[in-house]
Formats: sequence, C-alpha cells, structure tokens
Amino acid sequence: MIPQEFGRLTRLKYLNLSSNAFQGEIPTNLSYCLDIQVINLTYNNLVGKIPEELSSLSTNKLKGFYVSFNGLTGSIPRWLGNASSLLDLRMVQNYFQGTIPSELGRLRNLEVLTVSKNNLSGEVPPSIYNISSLLRLSLSANRFYGKIPQDIGFTLPNLLGLYVGGNQFTGHLPISLSNASGLRVMDLGFCHFTGTVPTNPGSLKGLERFTVPVNQLETDEAEGFSFLTSLTNCSNLQTLQLGSNRFKGALPASLGNFSTSLQCLDLGDNQISGSIPEGIKNLIGLTILGIFMNSITGEIPEGIGKLERLELIALADNRISGAVPETIGNITKLSRLYLYTNNLSGNIPPSLGKCKHLEVLYLYGNNLTGFIPKEVVSLSTTLNFRLDQNSLTGPLPMEVGNMINLVELDVSNNRLSGEIPSTFSKCIMLEFLDLGDNLFGGRISQSLSALRSLSYLDLSRNKLSGQIPAYLQNFTLLQSLNLSYNDLEGEVPHEGVFRNVSAFSIVENRKLCGGIEILGLPTCEVPIKLKRGTPIAIKIAIPVAISCLVLLAFFGIPPELGHLRRLQTLNLSNNYLGGYIPVNLSRCSNLIDLELEQNYLEGEIPSEIGSLSKLVYLYLGNNNLTGRFPSSLGNLSSLQQLGLAYNSLEGDIPDAVSQMRSLIIFEVGANQFSGSFPASLYNLSSLSIISLAINNFSGGLRTNIGLAFPNLQVLALAQNWFNGRIGSSLSNASYLEVLDLPFNNFTGTIPLSLGNLQSLWRLNVPSNILGTRGVDDLSFLTSLANCSKVQFLDFRRNQFGGQLTTSIANLSTQLTWLDIGDNYIHGSIPPEIANAANLINLDVVGLAKNILTGFKVPLDLYCIMCVGLMGASIHPVLETPSAGTGQAHGGLTASTRWCCMESIAKRLMSACSLVQVFALPFKD
Repeated sequence: MIPQEFGRLTRLKYLNLSSNAFQGEIPTNLSYCLDIQVINLTYNNLVGKIPEELSSLSTNKLKGFYVSFNGLTGSIPRWLGNASSLLDLRMVQNYFQGTIPSELGRLRNLEVLTVSKNNLSGEVPPSIYNISSLLRLSLSANRFYGKIPQDIGFTLPNLLGLYVGGNQFTGHLPISLSNASGLRVMDLGFCHFTGTVPTNPGSLKGLERFTVPVNQLETDEAEGFSFLTSLTNCSNLQTLQLGSNRFKGALPASLGNFSTSLQCLDLGDNQISGSIPEGIKNLIGLTILGIFMNSITGEIPEGIGKLERLELIALADNRISGAVPETIGNITKLSRLYLYTNNLSGNIPPSLGKCKHLEVLYLYGNNLTGFIPKEVVSLSTTLNFRLDQNSLTGPLPMEVGNMINLVELDVSNNRLSGEIPSTFSKCIMLEFLDLGDNLFGGRISQSLSALRSLSYLDLSRNKLSGQIPAYLQNFTLLQSLNLSYNDLEGEVPHEGVFRNVSAFSIVENRKLCGGIEILGLPTCEVPIKLKRGTPIAIKIAIPVAISCLVLLAFFGIPPELGHLRRLQTLNLSNNYLGGYIPVNLSRCSNLIDLELEQNYLEGEIPSEIGSLSKLVYLYLGNNNLTGRFPSSLGNLSSLQQLGLAYNSLEGDIPDAVSQMRSLIIFEVGANQFSGSFPASLYNLSSLSIISLAINNFSGGLRTNIGLAFPNLQVLALAQNWFNGRIGSSLSNASYLEVLDLPFNNFTGTIPLSLGNLQSLWRLNVPSNILGTRGVDDLSFLTSLANCSKVQFLDFRRNQFGGQLTTSIANLSTQLTWLDIGDNYIHGSIPPEIANAANLINLDVVGLAKNILTGFKVPLDLYCIMCVGLMGASIHPVLETPSAGTGQAHGGLTASTRWCCMESIAKRLMSACSLVQVFALPFKD
C-alpha cells in the first residue's frame, strides 16, 4: 500500500509512483501536500474511489494527475473541475462509471484528457468540446452515445489526437475537423457513424492515422472516393483503415499517390469494385494491404512485388483473375498471403519459396493448375497451408517434410496423384490434414503414424488400397476420419476413433469387413489350422438387434458441413446426435450462431472453434463432452453468449477467456472444472450472467467483484468449494437479480449493502458457514426491506444468531419464500409479522431447528409455518381475534395440517428445481 505518511511531505511537488505493484486505496493524507504539482500513480493495482479529500489539491498548483491502468472505481470526481492549472488528466483503463462531469469543462488550460477503457456512459457534456486548449481527447472503449458536435474543429482548434472509437456515437463525421489543422490522429472506428467521409481531410497536412472501420459509412454518389484523393496530400499518413463499412465504387488511380510513409491500408469488407490501381506499387512503405471481401476484378498488378516491406496481403473473397504474380516472391518479409476465393488461374509461382517468413498461405477456391512447386512446400516457417479447390496436378512433393511447424494442410479437391509422401513423418505438429478428392494411390503411408497431433484426417475419394492402418486407432486426439471412396480392404479397426460411427466414414470401400456392429459389414474370414495344418476359412456371425433410437444416437454431425462457407446459423440442438464435434466446422468462417445442445456428443471441444471470429452464440451444453476448456476460445472476440453446462469438462478456466471482451453470458455449470474463481472473468465488465454452479471451484471472491461486473444480473455459484466473505461491492452491480451461492463455505455476514440492489428477486445462500451466532447477525434483513422485488430468501443451515425482528414485516410484498431454519436464532416470533400487510403473498416460512421459544403462533402465519417450526420450542397454540384474551388452546385439525403440508410441498419442489436452473444455459 502507499503509505499515508506521504501526507507529511507538505512541500512535495512531484510524486511519481508509477509502474510498481502498489495495492489498496489512494491515501487520503495526500490532501496535505498542498504544493504538489504532479501525481503519477499509473500502472499499479490501486482500488477504491479517488478520495474526496484530494479536493483540497484543486488549487492553482496541480498540473498533472495520472491514475491510468489501475482498478479504481466510482465516478470521475467533480472537484477536478476546480483544478484551474491542470494540464494533463489521464484515467485510462480503470472501472470508472457514470458520466464525465460537466465541471471538467472549466479547465481552460487542459491539454490532455484521456478516459479510455472504462465503464463510462451517457452523452459527453458539451462543455468538454469547448476546452479550446485540448491537444488530445481520448474517450474510446466506453459506452458513450450521442453525436460528435459538427463544430468540434472550431471549438477544439488545437486538437492533435481525437480518439472516440469503440463507443455508440451516431450521426455524421464532422466536416469542421479539417479546421483543427494540427490533427494527427482521428480514431473513429467501431461506432455507428453514418453518411459520407468529408471530402477535405487532405487539408490536415500532419495527419498520421485515420481510422473509421466498422461503421456504416458510404461513398457519395457524386464525389465517390474523392476523400481518398484528398488524403494523398497528407504526407505523414501511416494508417488508413476504412474496413467494414458500405463504401462502393471503383478505387481511384490516385490511390498510388499516397505518401511512402503509409504502412497500413485496410479497405476490406466493403462493396468496392473495379481493379486494383497499378499505382499501388508506389506505396513502398506498406506492411499491411487489405482489400478482401469486396468485388474487385482484374489482375493483381505485377508491381506489387515492389512493396518489399509487406508482411500481410489480404485480397481474398473477390473476383480477381489472372495469375499469381511471380514478383510476390520479392516480398521476402511476407508472413501471411490470403488470395483465396477468387478466379486466379495459371501456376503457383515457385518464387513464393523465397518468402522465408511465410506462415500462412491460403490460395484455395481458385482455378490454379500445374504442379505444386517444391520450393513452396519447403518452408519450415509455414503453419497454415491451403491449396484446396483448385485444379492442381502431379504429386505432392516430398519436400513437404520440411514444413516441420505445419499445423494445417489442405490440398483437397484437386487432381493430385502419386503416393502419400513418406516425409510426412517430420510434420509432427500437424493437426488438420485433408488430401481428399484427388487421385492419390498406393497404401496409406506408414509415415502418417508419427502424426499423433491429428484431430482431422481426410483421405477420401482417392485410389488408395491395402488395409486401414491399425495405428489410426491409437490417435487419441483424432476426432474426424474420412477414408470413403477408396479401394481399401481387410478388417476395420475397433478401437479409438473407430468406436464411434459418427467420427469416421469408410463408405464405398467394398472389400472391408469387421468393425463395430452398427457398420453392418461382413465378418472377416479367420484362418484356422486343422490338425494336419490345412487352413480353412470360417465366418463368425453375431446377431444384431439395435433400436431406431440407438441408431439415431450413433448418427453424428456430418463433417461435410464444413464446406458451407457462407453458413451463419447452425442449430442442431435437441436431437440424438452422437460422436464428436467435427473439426472442420471451423471452416464455416461466417458462423454467427452455433448451437449443439441436448445431444450425445462426446470427446473434446475442438480448439479450431476458436478460429470462428464472427461467432456470437456458442451453446454446447447437455452433452458428454470431456477434456479441458480450449484456450483458443479466447480468440472469439465477438462472442456474447457461451453455454457449456452439463458436460464432463475439467481443469481450470484459461486466462485467454479475458480476451472475450464482448461476452455477456458465461455458463459452465454442472461440469468438473476446478481452481479458483476464474481471474480472467474479472476483465470482462460486459458479463451479465455468470454460472459456475455444480463444479469443484474453490477459494474466495475478490472484494471488488461487484465493481468488476457492473452489468451483472445473475451470479450462480452453487455446489462448489468457495470460501471467504461475500463482498459488499456486489451492491455496485446494480442490475443484480439473482445471487445463488448455496452449498459452499462462505463465512462472515450478509453485507448490509445488498439492500441497495433494487432488482434483486432471489437471494439463496443455504448450507454455508455464514453468521457468527451473534446478536446482530440478522441485521441484514432490515436492509433487504429496500429490495422491493425480492421473492425468494433462503438462509438455512448457517450460523446465524440473534432474534427475529419486526423488520421482517417490512419485506417486499412479492416475497413468497423465507427460510431461516437450522441456525441459532432465539427468542419468540414477533406478533407484528402476522399483521404485516406486506407479507400477503408469503407461502413458506421456514424457522425449523432454531432456539425459538414462546406460546403463541399468529394464526395468519400458522398454515405456512406448520412444517417450518419443527425443532423449535413453540407450543402449537392458535391466536385468534375472538373474545377474551385472544387465545384459543389446542392444535390444528388433521385437514388443516394436510392443507398446509400440501401447499409447502408444492412450493418446496418448485424451489428445489431452481437449484438446477442455475446450472442450465442462460440465453436471450
């Protein structure tokens, strides 16, 4: 922690504690350092709010206040608006909430205001746009909305950097920005801007970065790409990103007039037509060129080979024709080449072998012919290599064995011939191998036996002969095997992948025999020697009787679905599908929704699913999946809902989950996961539903859990081994509706602050170690009276002591279940409870197994408590409003008792079913 003693340094002017590991809160005693000019606390682990006491520093001396990259919470203090000398205010990457205070607009000397990567929301106060001294304004990665003022270029004329990307801003891009003549950076991406790009951005001579990707911008019918021509006047421009908009029309020849300082040109995912301008050869500073997913025609200019600094070329998903230029081989720094799904023809240039850093080569889906150059398959750096869906001929060169780091190889749907190279034995990293739909002959090479990392192997539709190698059944990671349409013979193995009929295919191999029963193949001939040594062939017949239901259960997901490249939604839930999840579903690169719940799927979740970058919904719950949570799922940056409940997954939740910044629902209940509460989740402030119920998680929850998850609606942690206190910060999760923590080892008291949760309807914490047996243990019930929507409260089997108070009578009118049984509560039941108009909907009150005493049971409550008082020392005496003392001795009639028992039983079954509900998928 930062020592409070710093406050004694009353003459301190500069305090720089950045890039340490300080924890705790900012010391309030810093308020005594009245001469301080700079406070720099960046890159630490500080938590809590910025102390209000520091308002004493808002004098004419404080010039720099830096608290970026911590875990600070609360709102941005309004008193900062009184620090009239403040020049630099940086609060990046914390957990600040609320809006930007309009008071900051009084800082007439402020030059830098950066509040990026927080949980801020609302409209930006107009006063902020009037701080004419601002040089840098950074609002990115929050939840701001509204429009950017059209006159911003006049009100902020000195602006050098404008960062507003990753928000919900709407409207048109301000034309007046060209008036801020010193502007160097305009980061306006990932918003909802519409209209056209102003035609005059080229007047910003110092512009270095212009990024507007993922908006709804379009070209003006009359002006076209005139703004691009204007930008050629920006001689310092380094980054130009226009991807994922609605730009259309042909690229102007002026594209080749951009400055040689341009490093990144991204025009992908638009509606651009025409050809690539020849002048692109002039952009010799380019490292990234992306014009993919458009309607580009014509040929790739030969001059592209002059761009020797290029590391990535992405021209895929267009209508480009002609040959792959030989000159690309001159780009020796190239690491990724994406030319797939075009109309390219001719041979693959051997010169690509000069690209010694090439990691990804995707040329599939074209009309390429000729042999595969040995130079191209000799690169040891290559990880992903796809030439499928072309018209290539000849053998697969033996040099393929030099690709020792290869992970994916797909040359399917060509006319390749010869035998499978024996050098494959060197490619031990290979996970995906597809040689299908070719003319390969001979036996299945023994060299493949070294490929123990394979999860997908397709050798179908070739001319392979001989037996199926027995080593294939020892490939423990193999999930999909296709040997169909060959000339294989002999016995089909029984183990490994061959045990699951949906995981392999051997159709149209007419000489095969044996295998698992469901295949229906003839039994294999077994040679038996007679006494004289004469061999004889006999057949073993096994009766088969399998129900239709079992047949359905064995039916798997066809691997061929991987060919549906434009598929966006795949919902096969609630069927009887068995087998494994096909690895090649990862080839459906446009998938948004993948739902395979309620089946009989088994095996591991393919790591390749992590390549589905557009995936928003992934539900694999209620299957028989095993293995670990794939780290590759962390690549699913667009994923919003993840459901893996009711499987047999195990291990820790990987740190890579922290990259899933769009995640709203994280549901992994009813598995065998272990470890502590996943630290990776604390970085996902977007989460609204977290269900880890029925697993083996342990350890405590962070004290700032409610600050880390400001949008949390459901927290379900039932039946684990969690311990420690329930954090009072949960009250900051103002949308919280369900807090479900039963059957854990939580200790301490119920935080009084939970009474601030206006949306709370279910608080379920039985079977923990909560309470101290002290007199104040039930004080939280008073605060819960503020929760007007609460319906279900269960505190059974804990350590709560104290007496019942009249505050129970103030609980919500919607309350139907209240159980405080099996604790250490003493005293009598307050009669005020019976007269409480609020409790008119209460069906169950559980007070059993406490230390309650007394002789009166309020009549209005008796029917709902007749079971719930078992184990208490209360005499069953009815209190009536009739004559005399208001007491009537005697017990309940048998019919009354039965009525009560039946009512409670129904409620109990309903409530118990909720224990499982919170391990099921939560879904919009």
